[in-house]
Amino acid sequence: MATTVPTSSGGATDEKDAPVSSYFDALVTELESSEGQLGATLRAVYDESKQNQFLQLLETRIRQHDKDIERMCNHHYQGFIESVNELLKVGADARRLKMKLQSANGEFQDAGSKLVKNGDELISLRTIQRNIAAAMESLTFCRPVLELYAKLKEQMKERRYYPNYERISKEPP
Repeated sequence: MATTVPTSSGGATDEKDAPVSSYFDALVTELESSEGQLGATLRAVYDESKQNQFLQLLETRIRQHDKDIERMCNHHYQGFIESVNELLKVGADARRLKMKLQSANGEFQDAGSKLVKNGDELISLRTIQRNIAAAMESLTFCRPVLELYAKLKEQMKERRYYPNYERISKEPP
């Protein structure tokens, strides 16, 4: 009755094959680490005439490494998908921000146009205001002369010439 002993590769061998199996495990480990020479390892397997057992061990090791690779790829793939999703969110946020900036820019442009228009109107109104002030000042200086002219005209209409003559001669030139 033979008992089985688990190997490092996860399989089970007979008790009498345990030293051979651990020997093959050492050879596979040497191959995996790339420190050993392939020729010397294969020669050792052929010298023992246990090629089928070595191939089974290699296949088990290959399946284990395939599972490890698949697990790593799945893990990294999930990270990649998360990164792409995050990038898509950033892109959507950037588009929304761009639209807001364009809207704000349009509002600023409209406000600036209105401001320029109001500024031009203000300049025009200030010019009119200065002109009115200058005209009022000129009329203020001319008022006594205009009042005198109105009185002269009234007296001329009434044919009173002498008071007009006196008034004109008394006014300074």
